[in-house]
Amino acid sequence: MKKVLIAITFLMVGYMVIAMWWPPRPSPLFIPPVTLADGSVEYQLIDRGADDVRGTEDDPVWVLRFPKGMYVSNPDLLRTEEQIEQNPAWKNNWNLSFSVKLPDLALVENPYDEPKHSILRVALNALPVIYGSGQYIEPELSFSSNIDKYARFICRPGREVFPGIFLLRAPNDTEIQAAETELRSRGLGSHPGKYSYLRGCSVGKEDSDRYVIYDRSGAILGSASCFAHAKAAGGALCGARIWLPQNRDALLSFHGQHLRDIQDIYTKVVALLSAATDYDKSRNLSQ
Repeated sequence: MKKVLIAITFLMVGYMVIAMWWPPRPSPLFIPPVTLADGSVEYQLIDRGADDVRGTEDDPVWVLRFPKGMYVSNPDLLRTEEQIEQNPAWKNNWNLSFSVKLPDLALVENPYDEPKHSILRVALNALPVIYGSGQYIEPELSFSSNIDKYARFICRPGREVFPGIFLLRAPNDTEIQAAETELRSRGLGSHPGKYSYLRGCSVGKEDSDRYVIYDRSGAILGSASCFAHAKAAGGALCGARIWLPQNRDALLSFHGQHLRDIQDIYTKVVALLSAATDYDKSRNLSQ
């Protein structure tokens, strides 16, 4: 159990590191959730805008209205007065998560009272993320480019474990050389060490399985990791990073038995968040 908890912590920390490549400045003022007349609760996720200052008109602001009974965890509300005083640089309105029950994303009063294999946790943050071209292109720093780079140039898609879901494997020397030749032909440079990252596939060097996920048209939906050592404790714990139409990404945490259904889960999560988004109150979602 201790190893599982460590694995969960590692996954979440990794996600937050990715999400905080450009860490925002603290909000001038915390905007707390608002409970509306129908019992729904409104949350705001706020990043800095082009002026590099949070709290101004160009900030990307994502306003989400979750229905009454939705289990939402907001770290801003969990801070004590002492923590607030000790850490004035805390990034207010930066992230939140919610939990629902699979397979239909039903509301749960408390996910800790439910069987662990039935719960989906969705973690969100304020950082805008563009989808991109759908393939690895330099210098494009996008959701699809980064995943394609790791899945097809650093690692390789191995066997298709479920339709559109490929288990990644480490490349051999011939494949690495072919990738270097292809990238050099694109004019991406040839100075010593330029392509050293092509030998950076960590699959097989850590206690997890990694996957790339495509939709039925072959477009990238996201990537996933499942911690293999958790299988002995009742099933693998998985995390999947997916892109959202609001130009954000999300981390889904779920039991490994649901990996085969990840495309359907993706569709349901997108529908839930699209319905929850207040587009009139939100600002600059396309940034």
